This record gives sequence, C-alpha cells and structure tokens, in this order.
Amino acid sequence: LLAFLFFVVHGIGQIAVQRFKLLEALTFHQSIELYQLQNINRYILEQIEEGYLVLDENYDIVVSNPAACSLLGIPPQFANEKYPLAKWHTDLFEILKFGDLKEGDRFIFESRLSAYSINIKVQHLLVPQQTLTLLILQDAQQINQQAQQLKLAALGQLSASIAHEIRNPLAAIVQANELLKDSDPEQQNTLRHIIGKQTKRIDSIVQDTLGLARSERTHPIQIDVKHFIDTLLEEDLFDVKHSIQLKISDSSLKFLFDEKQL
Repeated sequence: LLAFLFFVVHGIGQIAVQRFKLLEALTFHQSIELYQLQNINRYILEQIEEGYLVLDENYDIVVSNPAACSLLGIPPQFANEKYPLAKWHTDLFEILKFGDLKEGDRFIFESRLSAYSINIKVQHLLVPQQTLTLLILQDAQQINQQAQQLKLAALGQLSASIAHEIRNPLAAIVQANELLKDSDPEQQNTLRHIIGKQTKRIDSIVQDTLGLARSERTHPIQIDVKHFIDTLLEEDLFDVKHSIQLKISDSSLKFLFDEKQL
C-alpha cells in the first residue's frame, strides 16, 4: 500500500512539474509578445508628427512621444518615463486642472519653454479603474499653413472650373462672329442674338463667382426640358446640332433648378 501511495504521489508530482514548466513557458512567451507589442507602440508613437501626452488623475505624464516633448520643450530623455506635468509646465498644469475642459475642447498654449504656439485637443480615455486624459498637440503655425494650402488648392480648382465655364460661351461667340460676315440678314439677327446671350452668360459666370464671397442663396425655378434643350442646341451647340439626335417623349417634362447655374 505504501508503495502504491508512493507511486501515486510521484505521479502527481510529475504532472505538477510538467504543468508548472508549461505555465512558465507560456508566461515567458506572453511576456515576449507584450514586450514586442510595447516596442511596436513606442515606434509608432515616435514616427507620428503630432504630439501625444497621456495624463493620469494626478496630471502626471504616463505616456508621451518625441513630438510632444519637442513641442513643449521637454528633454527627450523623459519621453519614456512617468513624470509630473507641473514640474515642467505649471501653466499648462493649471489650465488642465482648473480649466474645466470637456471632451473635444481645443485651446492654444504658449510657453517660454517652447518656441511653438501649440494647438491642444483634449480627449478623455475610458480605461478600467483609471482616469486618463489624452492631449493631442499640433504646431498651430503648421495647421495654419495646411489650411492655407487647402485654400490655395480650392482656389486653383475654382479657377480651372471658371475657365472651363467661360470657354464654351466664348467659343460660341467666336464662331458666331466668324459666320456673321457671310450671313443673310435673318441669320445675322440670329447670330447677334447668340452673341448677346453668350456675352450675358459670361457676365453671369463672373457675377456668380463674385457672389461666392457673399454666399448668395440659389433661386430654383421650374424649367421646361424640351425648351431648354432646343435652346441649348440652337444657341450653344448650333455648329454640331446636325449630328445630335434627340427625342423627348414627354413634352411637359420639367425640372427644378437655378437658371443661373445652367
């Protein structure tokens, strides 16, 4: 009986040892994965141009990246350490603690420790058993430059659109003017009407462009489809209308649109 008990205890001990070794190997493997994940996260933060600060409930910085340290004038060796915000930026600490800032709030921060004017956005992080605040920092001058570049790009697109809109009526005026010399009186009246209408169209395009700054409202009206297309073919596409075939089954068809935008 004692021998049997000995073998039972020995067997249980061997099983426990094997499980312990397996658990130890699993824990070691998980720790390696966690370390690798931390390195990946740190690398990603280092590559981001925006500054990121994560603060705990005591306003101590628990996570930061080099961009945030650069913007705030904090020595880079503190990027991977926990340290009190009040030690470096008392004024920023007071803004966050007493400013009653809410989710998504933004403010401009300037300090003698930094050469930048910093745009800061506040976000609250939902973490179990912790109260964390994320600050997203950007160079305000860089934001203004990006906004200016977007405006210039939009202006370029607008200029191209205006040039395209003016080209069609201008071409119609040139063609009508060339035909005017060799036309009979009836055709001359038609061509003069076309020139006059296309001139008004160009003027309307210019006025609409100027009106963009005034944000004028549109004035949609009911427009007869057949009449609109007939006029378009006769006045805007008169040189190629012979090659266009169009059949409108419903002559009463109308649509609602601002006539100036057509």
